[in-house]
Amino acid sequence: MLQSQIFSPQLEAAVKRVRIIAKEGTDAVRLEFDDGKLKVSAKGGDQEISSTIDTIHTQGEPTRIAINQKYVLGYLNGKQGIITFSKYTESGPAVFEDQQSPRMIVMPMVVAWGDEPAAVKAEPEAEAVDEVPDIEAAENSESSGEEETTEQETGEEEPVTE
Repeated sequence: MLQSQIFSPQLEAAVKRVRIIAKEGTDAVRLEFDDGKLKVSAKGGDQEISSTIDTIHTQGEPTRIAINQKYVLGYLNGKQGIITFSKYTESGPAVFEDQQSPRMIVMPMVVAWGDEPAAVKAEPEAEAVDEVPDIEAAENSESSGEEETTEQETGEEEPVTE
């Protein structure tokens, strides 16, 4: 769990700085909380941009989350005070709240952070093949082969005895 208090005009300015690059990608703005700092970043195409701001008070484990920049800017629009950002579980939503407006809950976006271990593809296992020949099928193909040969040689159909 993490709970952090942030001065809303600072967060809004940081998100506005990175939103152009965010729009070139998936519209995701990345928020990384660690050691009393908030790093706001975005990736789009082959570009990356970030801005770091101080938090007023943060308690809990360092965390990171990616959120659609439109939702963040929509919530921060016109706010002048302190907002509280909360994240209760690793994959759960972000919660933004302040004194004058309702709480906003935003589900995170899935992004590649770049420090995940590379996924190793398991090689498919070889299938066992039954090597025992099917005797009946072999006999049938031999008899039909003889039949064809006989037809080709004489041009007449001869009965085959088994």
